[in-house]
Amino acid sequence: MTSDELKRAMLERSTLVPQAAFALGQECAKRGLDETSAETYQSGIANADKETKRQKEAIRSEHRNYRRASWLRAGIFIGAAILTALFSEYVLRFSSDAVYLLTKMLLNLAIAAIVLSWAFGGRWLTVSRTCMAAVLLNSGVLIWILLTISNHPNSPR
Repeated sequence: MTSDELKRAMLERSTLVPQAAFALGQECAKRGLDETSAETYQSGIANADKETKRQKEAIRSEHRNYRRASWLRAGIFIGAAILTALFSEYVLRFSSDAVYLLTKMLLNLAIAAIVLSWAFGGRWLTVSRTCMAAVLLNSGVLIWILLTISNHPNSPR
């Protein structure tokens, strides 16, 4: 029997039959173990359990925060795409067909950006950087569309 097993048995001495308790006492005396070593062992186990729980909770919290940030980034990309489509419809007065095609293209780009942000956007891709990327992506597409329209003066909006 190892000393750790003896210490565990000493903690549960009250559940042992009298002969086993007597043999346990003799073995502990032979090895130089007393009640304080058993209590020290028990407090060490309790501290280790608390530390393990803290570590697990920290890991769980980190995963939860990462998932929230991922969904927030997805919402930012989708929201920017929808706002750009609304801007093109109400401010720039594009036709409904053009708005439909632009919205479809912007949402596909947003989904691609979401997938890329989930794949490669570790800790460095913060919410503010995501906002900047969404604004740059959607304004770039809108500028590209406007330049294309301005090069073809006969094309209806």
